[in-house]
Amino acid sequence: FDNRFLAVNGALVDMLRTTEAALLQRKVSSIYADPEVRENLLHTLHEKDKLHDFSLELLRDDGTTFSARLNSNVLVMDGKKVILATADDVTKSIIAEQRSAVIEDRERLAHELHDSVTQTLYSASLLADTLPVMWEKNRTLAEANLTQLGRLLRSGLAELRTLLLELRPAAVRDQTLSQLVGSLVEAARARMLATVSIETKGDFFYPEDITIAVFRIAQESLNNAINYADASELRVVLVCRPKALDLCIVDNGNGFDPAHIPTGHLGIGIMKERAAKIGAAFHLESRPGRGTEIHVAWPAEEKSNVDG
Repeated sequence: FDNRFLAVNGALVDMLRTTEAALLQRKVSSIYADPEVRENLLHTLHEKDKLHDFSLELLRDDGTTFSARLNSNVLVMDGKKVILATADDVTKSIIAEQRSAVIEDRERLAHELHDSVTQTLYSASLLADTLPVMWEKNRTLAEANLTQLGRLLRSGLAELRTLLLELRPAAVRDQTLSQLVGSLVEAARARMLATVSIETKGDFFYPEDITIAVFRIAQESLNNAINYADASELRVVLVCRPKALDLCIVDNGNGFDPAHIPTGHLGIGIMKERAAKIGAAFHLESRPGRGTEIHVAWPAEEKSNVDG
């Protein structure tokens, strides 16, 4: 490929805010915002002879950039290989997706704030209101309620710390996965009348998308155990290696039939989607009365080192 345009259409000319004559005089590499992206593109084309929905940033004549998706095929013309490519400006759709994700996160945080923190603090306030009277009438029961009040306050603080992590993305980036999962376990321990344990092996920083996806899966799984499992034991095992990880969350609670999950319950589908998006394997095992085990392995082909 000799890095020049053989022909261009009006759509590309308009997207790049230039003219056909000017574009035909330029090198193909000049329209890439990041020249290294073109090298990756060419490497893939050498191997597969085609590309589908390749994401990149293109550079306009006025110096501005826009998000594009490229579809390419390698053809042979007059004995030479040439690239036939079509580009679509997807800036608006990406912005719309980002806005939708922000709205979804806000709604989820509002839901969690209402369902966990608000209810926990409300229960704590009721106990605090009744304690003075209870202390005069039944000292033993009052002492038990005082212990319960302390547990509720610790639970509320742990839940608030978890929510604050999500409101400050930089805080997520600054912590290892072991630290983040540890904060979730701390919140679960405060909220559950159960033995909650965590075992971690290794501690590494992973790419942000990997960290957030696994953090969200662990969060959803632990919330399910807290809200539905009625377990007496909950065990979390996280094994971290430089380029791989295993997460296993096991409880001895109610369990359920994975083939008959009511619509909108447990978020299993969302967890599977999160795992698939980062190329991780997701495995769920549960039976009524026999507890639940959730296992995530990244990358998917990595052999598990977790003994669940």
